[in-house]
Amino acid sequence: MLAILLTTLFTASALLAAGTIAGTWRRYGHGALALRREVKAFSEWREVRVTIDEIKVRSTATVLRPQFTAARANPSRSALPAAA
Repeated sequence: MLAILLTTLFTASALLAAGTIAGTWRRYGHGALALRREVKAFSEWREVRVTIDEIKVRSTATVLRPQFTAARANPSRSALPAAA
């Protein structure tokens, strides 16, 4: 009995998957074929030029550490700057 149920479940799942694939292909298949034609229409090589105007490196940063005991007393201040 279990073998029949598992076979039926597997077959029903396979039919549902096949139906989903077929429906998706009917809905979006023409777009996939058109995309392939569009990719072929573009040249194979593309040139991209990038210019970097400025590079900044900060010498200091603010490090926050959680204050678990103070967070209950004052919930608006949940993180404080770390001591140096």
